[in-house]
Amino acid sequence: MIESPTRTILIPNDSEKENSQNSEEVRGLIAALRAGTRSKNLLRKAGLHAVSVYTKQFELLLGAGALEILDEELAVLRDETLYSEHTGLKIPQEGIAIFS
Repeated sequence: MIESPTRTILIPNDSEKENSQNSEEVRGLIAALRAGTRSKNLLRKAGLHAVSVYTKQFELLLGAGALEILDEELAVLRDETLYSEHTGLKIPQEGIAIFS
């Protein structure tokens, strides 16, 4: 089997039900990770609300400004419109150009 490197992206709202207890839990986990807290238990819980993507897909999302990097292994999806529990994560085909 050929191994391909993947990156982990946490989904802030992996439930389409607003104000759900699940959504509050996910946001609490992300807040702890943003504060620099790392533990096996915290990462295990966060993993339940995460997706893995290949490096190229990660770079496309990053280029589109859709990710917040937490550390070299974790990112948070900023643009929640790119995720649906029914269809998964939508990967933009190109980065977004910014003109000034």
